Amino acid sequence: MLDDHTQAPCFKTDRHEIKPESVRRDAGPEAADNNMVPAESVEAITARDDSSLAINSAEHIDRPEASLDEAPSAESEIQLTPSSVLIPSEQFDGILISSEQVDGESKDSAKRLSNLRSTSTKIASLRAAFEKEGTAADMVQSKRRLLSGDRGTDRIGEKEREYWREIGRLRDERDKEAEMKQLFQARCIELEDEIELLKQRIGTRDGKEQGDDRETKEGARDSKISSETGPPFSGVVGDVEAERKKQKAVEVPAAELHIPQTSTQVEILERQIADLKRTISTSTRMDPVRADTDLAQEMGVLHHELQNWTVNTYRRAKANSTPTELVAKLNRVAEAPHFDALRQVYATYDPSAKLAIYQSTAMTYIMDIFTANLLFGLGSSEQEWQSRVLQTAESLTHVLSPLAYNRWRSVTLDVIRHTNSLQEATEAVGMSMVESICAVLAAVSDVAASDSQRLSLNHIIRRAISLAHSFHVQRAQYEFTLPTAGSSFRGEIMDDIAAEDGDLGQCRPIRCATFLSVVKVGDEFGDSLHLRNVLVKAKALCTTPDGP
Repeated sequence: MLDDHTQAPCFKTDRHEIKPESVRRDAGPEAADNNMVPAESVEAITARDDSSLAINSAEHIDRPEASLDEAPSAESEIQLTPSSVLIPSEQFDGILISSEQVDGESKDSAKRLSNLRSTSTKIASLRAAFEKEGTAADMVQSKRRLLSGDRGTDRIGEKEREYWREIGRLRDERDKEAEMKQLFQARCIELEDEIELLKQRIGTRDGKEQGDDRETKEGARDSKISSETGPPFSGVVGDVEAERKKQKAVEVPAAELHIPQTSTQVEILERQIADLKRTISTSTRMDPVRADTDLAQEMGVLHHELQNWTVNTYRRAKANSTPTELVAKLNRVAEAPHFDALRQVYATYDPSAKLAIYQSTAMTYIMDIFTANLLFGLGSSEQEWQSRVLQTAESLTHVLSPLAYNRWRSVTLDVIRHTNSLQEATEAVGMSMVESICAVLAAVSDVAASDSQRLSLNHIIRRAISLAHSFHVQRAQYEFTLPTAGSSFRGEIMDDIAAEDGDLGQCRPIRCATFLSVVKVGDEFGDSLHLRNVLVKAKALCTTPDGP
């Protein structure tokens, strides 16, 4: 039976009926909004009526109690409607449930459910915190990897873009130079055609002059014939000759006026062609950069030529003089700087090493070519522009950076070395050096060089000058050193020409040096001056262990 406070029972099969133990004790006011019935409302109804809670149907009463494993989780909620809560009754269809029994069971079930929900809530909270922490760490690490990858990609992309920009710039310069070259070449062809046309006109004029000479000869011959034949033919011949003279009088002034004009045009066109060729050469010329291996090979050729010349010229020289006599002879012919460098060599003169000493003597003079300021021969004449170039170079060393100064030096000296003025001065100084070397060697060896031997030495000096100029027009800097007599042997920049396998590690004083060393300072652009690279090692003759 249902009392007046109950609502009509609801027997809908799609709803769940509520047992007292399934009602949450900790449900708050918000449970009503979610169709949840608070535990307090059930207890109030139970206390007021003092009756038991009847189950909606016998099927739900007979259903066994759900175990802990089948208990609803903390995440799921049971929806309640007012019709799903049954008011306690004394009897329903003959089945009675006491309120005390229902209340006890509901408290135990609620307690177990509360513990289970509390444990589930803690596990869920720990799991959520764990997953959140792991997700945050993964996100930070992924973000770092992404940022690092992005930075690396940006650097690579920037370098690649810079590379292609440089390639594009060089291609544009190449295309512009090619266009300029084509324009200049076309202009040269036009001027050459004009010159050919003018030459043809000059040839035509020369042909006319030859025709006039022929006519003059024919006129003279006709005059002779008329004088010989007499009056019957004299009138005819005279008329012909008069007509020829009249035509010549008309044509000759025009030719005389045309000759100076044609010659002037030819000279002007030839000068224009020369200027265009010079412009083309200047515009298309690359920087005078040469590989270190090429320079080292040419230095090797210079060394062998000097060695062969010394052997061929002085191999039969008699070494009868004492070191004191040789020093005295050297003092009479050698100038002060060279005498100071050679005095120690001849003070310890050894006849067995005479050829090496003679080659060292010639090399002492040749060193002036490589150690000259800027270019060998520059400043040797009294021309004002050469002294100004030297002064400008001295001033720029204090103004420009090493990189900028080396670039200026390379371009300026490359232009200057091709001038006729410097080539003439270089030729004169080279011939003077040949005479000085032959004079000194003739004094110490008592052998005078022949004219052919002097020409051979002049060829060697020219090669040395050309090679020294090639070194000085490079942007890189080079150091040239000729070891002095008595100095210590340094294996990193020297080779002992008389060393044997067992003597390679020994360091003895140097008797003389037959060739210089070349050391490159910096890179090929004149920068990074801390770098040093030995291109050519000096050729030195060391003293023997039992020698003087």
